[in-house]
Amino acid sequence: MGTAQFLGQSAYLKKGLRSEMSKKLDIELEYCTMWNYLPEAVSLTEEVMREYDYDIGSYKIVTARDGKFEFSINGELIFSKLETGRFPSNEEIKEAIKARIPQEVPMGFKPS
Repeated sequence: MGTAQFLGQSAYLKKGLRSEMSKKLDIELEYCTMWNYLPEAVSLTEEVMREYDYDIGSYKIVTARDGKFEFSINGELIFSKLETGRFPSNEEIKEAIKARIPQEVPMGFKPS
């Protein structure tokens, strides 16, 4: 976490916009190394972190096998390539994240 984000965290608390750090999202991306899904995992991770970095408490990338490419938020499976037979679009994942961000915090708001 960068210094600006750390200082911004206290600004959120002072303004009462975010009362608990537990409201941040815990994300897990499990991707298959056998089928070299690393480029897709990196691309998705980069875009998600660029847009929602402050809203994410943790982002865990896990290597897997058997063609897995699974994305979970707070332990809830959001997308499974094994179930759908395709990769998610970055927009699908970003919409799922957006829907789970507590609304008392202005989305995309980053204190200076």
